[in-house]
Amino acid sequence: MHETAERCATCSHLIVDMVLQALGKSYHPRCFRCEKCKTCLDGIPFALDAEGKVYCMEDYHTMFAPKCAACHKPIMPTTESGETVRVVAINKDYHIECYVCEGCGMQLTDEPEKRCYPLNAHLLCKKCHLIWARTGGDKQPITDL
Repeated sequence: MHETAERCATCSHLIVDMVLQALGKSYHPRCFRCEKCKTCLDGIPFALDAEGKVYCMEDYHTMFAPKCAACHKPIMPTTESGETVRVVAINKDYHIECYVCEGCGMQLTDEPEKRCYPLNAHLLCKKCHLIWARTGGDKQPITDL
């Protein structure tokens, strides 16, 4: 007698009802789960790591997203667009809200008076850059803005 039912790639049991096809394999819908949180991924977007392990999008981004050099938290895609928005400065990644002058805390942008002027791997606005350069480039309290 020849088996016509497929076997689940996760549990190896025969699949006799609904079959979920993913990644060239067959699964019981309840067996196709996130490697980390074990959430069932039937009908839910998922991602693979370099080893082919399956993750829900939240866990994938938490584990593999670039980390912010200021707060050390993952830089996650926005819920509106699903795109990862970040600032890259001095070969480091930053959340937009973490991209601030280390001297005075001003939000840095691409506007002429709010641009970043790095010094010794520190993010600085133009005013703080000039002060730090004048004082030898060490982190100084800004008192003469």
